[in-house]
Amino acid sequence: GESQVHLLEIVEPDLLERILTDQLMVVRDSLRQLLSRQQAVRKEVEDLRDRKSGQDLTREEAVDLSRLRRDQSKIGEGIVRQVSEVDRVLERMEINSVGKIAWKQWVQRIRAEMSALSSGEARAAETQLEDLRRAIQEGPESPARLDAVSEAQRRVERGLRSLVLRLEEFGDRSAILQLLREVRDRQKELMDQTSEEHRRSTAGQSGDE
Repeated sequence: GESQVHLLEIVEPDLLERILTDQLMVVRDSLRQLLSRQQAVRKEVEDLRDRKSGQDLTREEAVDLSRLRRDQSKIGEGIVRQVSEVDRVLERMEINSVGKIAWKQWVQRIRAEMSALSSGEARAAETQLEDLRRAIQEGPESPARLDAVSEAQRRVERGLRSLVLRLEEFGDRSAILQLLREVRDRQKELMDQTSEEHRRSTAGQSGDE
């Protein structure tokens, strides 16, 4: 029979750090998309509130609230998925013994805040929408109750925005460090090349003598 082929690739720590940094930037981009989606859902909630100003929310709005709750739920699920992505980054850092302790701790804090956001603010926003949907099934409710939903969604937005900004700053610093590494490596190559040319030149002069 045929044996399964396994390829083992050895990479430098600097390269692996760049790969892991790139993965964190993918997380950043995903969180930015979730932020945009959260803003859109919150805007729909506020539009519904304004549209029903002076009127009660009734069973007719239950369909809208059900859809908004599903959208809010998907945002929370999206944050959970990004927590899993950060877990994979941390796992690779641990397995490959790469990354300084301060960097690992920083990533762990980002992970903890993302997890708290998904189980806290994001879950609260979803719960408030569901509670209101159930309430209007029992009887009319004031559209002012949507103010609390909107504020809960704004807290999710603030959490997502903070995470995105910090990951952006991290990416910018990483890009600068990478540029410095490339300059350093290039300087080393030039020094080695100069040394080699000097050695050959010296060896040639000795041969002529």
